[in-house]
Amino acid sequence: MISKRAIGDFLDRELDDFLWIKNENEKDLIAAIAELPAQHTFHTKPYKHQAASFYIGACLNSFLYFLDMGAGKTFISLNLIKYYKNMGEIKKTLVVVPNVLNIAGWKEEISIHAPNLKHVGIYEGNIESRFNSLKEEGDVYVINYDGLQTLMTSFVEVPGKTASGKKKKKRKIDEKLVKSFVQRFQMVIFDEIHFIKNSDTMRYKLCKKIAKNCSYRYGLTGTPFGRDPHDLWAEFNVIDNGETLGTTLGIFRGAFFNTKSNGFGIVHEFKKEMKRKLNKTIQHRSLRYEDKEFEDLPSKVETDVPLMMAPDALMYYEQLKKESYEKDDEEVRTNFYAKWRQICSGFVYENIEDDELGKTKFAMEFSKTEKLDAVEILIEDMPTDSKMVIFHVFNKSGEMIVERLKKLKIPFAAVNSTVKDKVADYNRFKNNPKCKILVVNIGSGNAGLNLQNANYVINYEPTDRPIWYKQAMKRVYRTGQKKRCYFYHFHVKRSVEDKVLNFIKEGKSLFDALIEGKIALREL
Repeated sequence: MISKRAIGDFLDRELDDFLWIKNENEKDLIAAIAELPAQHTFHTKPYKHQAASFYIGACLNSFLYFLDMGAGKTFISLNLIKYYKNMGEIKKTLVVVPNVLNIAGWKEEISIHAPNLKHVGIYEGNIESRFNSLKEEGDVYVINYDGLQTLMTSFVEVPGKTASGKKKKKRKIDEKLVKSFVQRFQMVIFDEIHFIKNSDTMRYKLCKKIAKNCSYRYGLTGTPFGRDPHDLWAEFNVIDNGETLGTTLGIFRGAFFNTKSNGFGIVHEFKKEMKRKLNKTIQHRSLRYEDKEFEDLPSKVETDVPLMMAPDALMYYEQLKKESYEKDDEEVRTNFYAKWRQICSGFVYENIEDDELGKTKFAMEFSKTEKLDAVEILIEDMPTDSKMVIFHVFNKSGEMIVERLKKLKIPFAAVNSTVKDKVADYNRFKNNPKCKILVVNIGSGNAGLNLQNANYVINYEPTDRPIWYKQAMKRVYRTGQKKRCYFYHFHVKRSVEDKVLNFIKEGKSLFDALIEGKIALREL
């Protein structure tokens, strides 16, 4: 039991905060950056909040950035890596991300904002091949949270047997593997640090071991906690070793929670009267920027999201490419073009012969669809007071998106083939604050809908009709819109979708160019 005196002393500490930096003008911030111990040059110009965030990170070796989606948290991180590398303080940085998909995202951001840094992704193969990736010469090594288990744990036998009669095994932290892994890095960045919010998990324990070995530690997220402020303790403890919220979870609970029994066990309820105190305390090692504070960001922010195909989808795609080389009439061009686009979204329509039904069409799904994973990530990162519209082209894509949302138990509405009463769903999205997502077939929902209550848009697959594209975007970005709008354009790299997206940006239709013979099938 922690004494009241210890809790009182904990709450009475004099702590710094960094709210003052929000009041600094851009000119003074750039001047302050110029006076840092090492000269730093931004490859792309920072916005004011990015310059402020970078300056704090260049002064402190541990910090958390609670910045809303679209703020450019990766940009800030990459510039901190460049700065400390130029100072000679670090050689290699580990970036831990939620999903394998984010590994490619960091590579893309590096190519834009820090092309002199070399990216190494660690996500394929067994433990030996992943350790071999670590031997590659690089500056930024990116791994997903689950991937840490592969490199820092081993299986040990436990009492009991499996259903097949084999001995049961479980993962256990392997200190030898931990040492081999962590000694390689001097800086660590935890992207979406709320993924380590539970201090009882192996994920937290592994991240803690990494952070303990690194001199420079930073955490990024737009959603530091959901309903339970408990989440903050693990995040801060990994970054600052308990300096802000206490070295033990017990003292944090004693200061900010009431502990009692509810008949089923012990529960910890946050003291609502301590909200202001907690907010002030966490400002000691964190900075929060909400979307409305990004004064100099444009009112519309567009981001291309390059993705990859699953291995089985890629094999199918390449086989169709080979077949297409031998044929090139209008019907064949249309057929191959449609199939390539479908494969990019994780499925393909095929015809089969049935004795009773004759020729029927069915959708064959591939093993994995990165687009669905990307949807999940963007929804996770979206501010709680925002809504999102997901535009898709194919009916099957709409079905797959809806299926994923149901699996995640995310309230949504749809204006597509998955619902009977589209008007009722549309009205629910408009009027129900809990309904955050609207899934829309761009062919039926590109006109007539007023969607100003949403300010996040995903183009799940690029349409090849410029008029549809423009009309769909104007459903959200139009008179009456009161928030900054964010548009995410999904496209599979090195596929027909790259061409479709480029044509749309130029106001042209790739489909029309293909049918009219202005572009050959082989060029796709």
